[in-house]
Amino acid sequence: MQPPHAVTTTAGLPPSQMTLVPRVSLALSGLMVSLPFLNFHHSLPLPTFYTEWTAFALGTAALLALAFAPTGQETRIPVLSLGLIGFTLVLLIQVAAGGVAYSERSFLGMLYVLWAALLVWLGAHLREHCGLERVALVLQVFTAFGGFLVAITGFILYYQIDWAGFRLISGVGMDGMYGAIGQRNNFANYLGCALASVVFLFGRRLLSLPLATLLAVPLVLGLVLSISRSAWIYVFLISISVCWTFWLGDRERLKPFVGFSLFVVVAFASLNFVVAYSPWFSLGGAQTQTLGERWVQTVWSDQAQLGVQIRLYLLKEAWAMFAARPVLGVGFGEFAWNLLEHGASFDGRNPAMAIHAHNALLGLLAETGLLGALCVAVPLALWLRVFPWSKPDLATAWISTLIAIEAAHSMVEFPLWHANFLGLAAVLLGAAAQPAFELRFNRFRRAALTAVLAAGIATLGGVLSDYRNFEHWYRQADASQRKGVPLSAAQLKDLADQRATSLFAGYYDLLGSELLPLDREDLDAKLELNGYALRFIPIPTVVFRQAVVLSLKGDHDGAARMFSRLAVIYPDAFPGSLKRLEQMALDDPAAFAALAAEARRKYRP
Repeated sequence: MQPPHAVTTTAGLPPSQMTLVPRVSLALSGLMVSLPFLNFHHSLPLPTFYTEWTAFALGTAALLALAFAPTGQETRIPVLSLGLIGFTLVLLIQVAAGGVAYSERSFLGMLYVLWAALLVWLGAHLREHCGLERVALVLQVFTAFGGFLVAITGFILYYQIDWAGFRLISGVGMDGMYGAIGQRNNFANYLGCALASVVFLFGRRLLSLPLATLLAVPLVLGLVLSISRSAWIYVFLISISVCWTFWLGDRERLKPFVGFSLFVVVAFASLNFVVAYSPWFSLGGAQTQTLGERWVQTVWSDQAQLGVQIRLYLLKEAWAMFAARPVLGVGFGEFAWNLLEHGASFDGRNPAMAIHAHNALLGLLAETGLLGALCVAVPLALWLRVFPWSKPDLATAWISTLIAIEAAHSMVEFPLWHANFLGLAAVLLGAAAQPAFELRFNRFRRAALTAVLAAGIATLGGVLSDYRNFEHWYRQADASQRKGVPLSAAQLKDLADQRATSLFAGYYDLLGSELLPLDREDLDAKLELNGYALRFIPIPTVVFRQAVVLSLKGDHDGAARMFSRLAVIYPDAFPGSLKRLEQMALDDPAAFAALAAEARRKYRP
């Protein structure tokens, strides 16, 4: 292994020098960045499971190109891949140190990160064997047409066009257009990536003006109708990247490129006004809200300002968690639990619970400390350092645009926690020039990599089977609950048996806690189960149940503290919980009268 060095920019290799394996891998990578986003199957209990599993499957299949590399051939392992592998070790240390309640959740996190590390390596591998121009071209084409199809699904769902037979299984998602993705901000993210791809394909003169316009207009209109405020940022990022490429490149040749980019910006701004005043875009006679109105509301509307304030609150709490445990953090997936335990009151009226910090950097600092954050931040800083900022070509500028879109979105939400967005970002990060270690394939290293990929394929099958069992049990339990029929002994046995070996143990515990009868039988077992569910996702009903079980057990101080945390973190749910507690106090004064009286005294206005 040799010292790290920057991977130099290479021209596209002639097709005669490209073997079949890299070609197939590149095609599979293209499918990975397009096909999963078209999945319509968004059903409970985990609406994004099949989308993410499809991305994992296609990405893992593409990784086989690494295993089929000829023995004796040199390859370059990006420093970012090594940093991500180091991040998985941090998660492993947290599990070994007992810092997390669910090792299963940490194991899933390790799978995501290891998969991303291998995809970064794959991006560099494809760049070496196919050439940057060809890699960028293939990924641009798949992303552009994938985004175009996603936009079409958005119109089908937005206007409720039933003849096509398309329906989100989980039903209506939210206001605005969201398409097959089922979430408007993620929908806008992917359409922004697709729009950038169309613009850069036109810049490379691979799309005629009519075809580029035909592809761009639905994407622009979809961004407008998504009413995601981030859409403005994505469009401006595209235009900034185009201007940067034009200014430092062949200006005469790139004039049409800049012109088309300007057309996109003007069309985007104009459509905001058209949508606001045209009945064509209204549903049920209601006026359609525009992106401009949402940005104005961010400044002037109390409700929109509330969203900004909540995000600032979460950033503050994330920093407090990091300050309390700066080395290893509070534990992967433990953000919500620590927010419940130690979070300050938000405004006394609105809930401020979240399972993530809604900011990638502070989320990493809070949950994995300096060790975890540096494993990601340092390689990314090196990546930025060697990026060819002064000599951008159309391929590298396109890569930087999509990475900027993902980075911007990651500052306010968590798209990279989803495998379809993570895979897209990882392969693009790998394809760009960056520091890397040279490694020569020998039989041992090739066998080790093959074993890792084989284990990954086996894990894919196991996770799918595991989830199908969980999904089947959930549907049975949900049907029983809707009918008001208690779960049978067989269903409860299935719950215990499947939970014992499942990667989705936390979800089993969460559902199991909802089924707990609040009586004095098996209090220790109930307290343990509900306590684990509390560490997984502390929703209001679980917090209330923990206070009740503690009170039944005689731990009045613990019950009072848990009820106080419910009042602080979930003030909107507190009145209903207090009313329920008062009714329970009437039925069982010995267990609940003191707790109800204290809650009334401290928290009832």
